[in-house]
Amino acid sequence: MTNGSETVELRECISNPGFMQQEATRDSLASASTSTESAAVGQDPCTEYRQIKPYAGMPKEVLLLYSGQARYRVPRQVLFWLVIACILALLAITIAIVALSPRCLGWWQASPLYQVYPRSFRDSDGDGVGDLRGIAEQLPHFQYLNIKSVWISPIYRSPMIDFGYDVEDFRDIDPVYGTMQDFEELLTQIHNRGLCSDKLL
Repeated sequence: MTNGSETVELRECISNPGFMQQEATRDSLASASTSTESAAVGQDPCTEYRQIKPYAGMPKEVLLLYSGQARYRVPRQVLFWLVIACILALLAITIAIVALSPRCLGWWQASPLYQVYPRSFRDSDGDGVGDLRGIAEQLPHFQYLNIKSVWISPIYRSPMIDFGYDVEDFRDIDPVYGTMQDFEELLTQIHNRGLCSDKLL
């Protein structure tokens, strides 16, 4: 063949079996995909997605289709109700322990502590100094204030150099405040009214 000044010589072609095989494979794959698409027309999309195994990064639509299947839905519901049952059981156990357990607070923690300084609290005999009988007369006042514990400042026998805090005899009551019998009567009335008495220095 002559094209202008150039001459092209045609020789016998050489066949490539590998190339031919690749072309045939490509054609068969194209026909198979075409037949698959034609078969999928009119088919439920859910069925198409269920034919695919779960994989990382799957779209939300496919994930929702798999989450609705029984083998995924039933274990999820079982775990959910199991967690709810455990929470309710722990709550019931906590309430039972709190209701049935003994009181943890002592008598000195259950209510305010009222300190009484006898010398200036109440004078029952008119000598200008408060005494134990004056405290006994004011016990209803403690109940009115919802006081459960009474702290009486030192009432022991003392030279009164430090207003009773310089104790001389821990086993006797100073005559300024009364007698031991007055103290015992006061203690009895305090306990009868549900109060606690504590003599502290």
